Amino acid sequence: MVIQTLSDRSLKSSVEFLSGLDQDWENLIKKIGSCHLKKLSTLSPYESLLKTIAYQQLHAKAAETIFQRFLSQFNGHFPKALELLEIDPMLIKQSGFSQTKTETLLRIAEASIKKIIPDQKEIKYLNDDEISKLYHQLVEVNSKLWEVEDELRVIESTKDFNSEFIELARKVYYTNDERFSLKNKINELTNSEVREQKDYIEYK
Repeated sequence: MVIQTLSDRSLKSSVEFLSGLDQDWENLIKKIGSCHLKKLSTLSPYESLLKTIAYQQLHAKAAETIFQRFLSQFNGHFPKALELLEIDPMLIKQSGFSQTKTETLLRIAEASIKKIIPDQKEIKYLNDDEISKLYHQLVEVNSKLWEVEDELRVIESTKDFNSEFIELARKVYYTNDERFSLKNKINELTNSEVREQKDYIEYK
C-alpha cells in the first residue's frame, strides 16, 4: 500500500488560496488547524498508469465496464507486465480499447520491465512535484523514442535507406541516452542501490 503525505508546498499554496477567499474561510482554517489530508492508493505506479489510460476520454461507467473486461483476461487481477506483453493484443482490443490505447498499455508494460516506471519502494521517497515532473519526462522521452522506431520500421519495410533513415537512426541513441540520464536521476532521488551503467564512445 502506498500512502504519501501531500507536499508541504502544495498544502501551503492551498491554505493561502482558501484563506484569501474571504474572512469566513480564513477563520475556519485557523479554527480547524493544520491539514492532515493524505493520498491513499493500493495501486502501484504501473497499475495506476494502466488504469489512467483505460479511463481516458471515457465516461466513468463505460470505462469501468471496459476495464473490468480487460481484467477478466487475467482472472480479474491486474496483469503483471510480462503477462500483459504475452497476451494476444487482439484480446486487449476486444475488451473495448482502441488500437492506440492497446499500444499504450503494452508500452507501459515494456517500460515497467525496463525499470523506467518507479516501483512502490522508489516512489514513496518522491514528493508530488517530483513525481509529476518525472512522469511527464518519462512519457515525453519514451513517446519520442517509440515514434522514431515506428518511422524506422516503415522505411525498413521499403528498404530505402536514405538520409532520413540515417537521421532517425541517430535519434535512437540520442533519445536512449536521454532516457538513461533520466533513469539515473530517478535512482539518485530514491537512493536506489541499482545503478545502470553504459560504456560507449563519447560522441557529443
